[in-house]
Amino acid sequence: MTKGNDTDSFLSSIWRLLISIRLTVILLLILAATSVIGTLIPQGASPADYIMRYGEIVYRLLYAFDLLDMYHSWFFRLLIGLLAVNIIACTVKRFPGIWKIVFPTK
Repeated sequence: MTKGNDTDSFLSSIWRLLISIRLTVILLLILAATSVIGTLIPQGASPADYIMRYGEIVYRLLYAFDLLDMYHSWFFRLLIGLLAVNIIACTVKRFPGIWKIVFPTK
């Protein structure tokens, strides 16, 4: 096997993953779960408020996992970005077929 085939195989497996509707559903479920967490934990309060409400140990865990400003955290932005790339890839993959249905040639 040549190195070019390995790269092509890797890129095609990434493309297959990105055009998967299953990935879309999984990302939406993860985003829903993280949004519930972000709704249940007050966002943007002062450290003293968190310590008084949850205790110092839980506050440190919430801070370490970036759950105190979750909607601006790196992992929430990553999930939104992955969903955007997934939707764009699905659209690119399915666009030619939809174009033929909407604008049939004679």
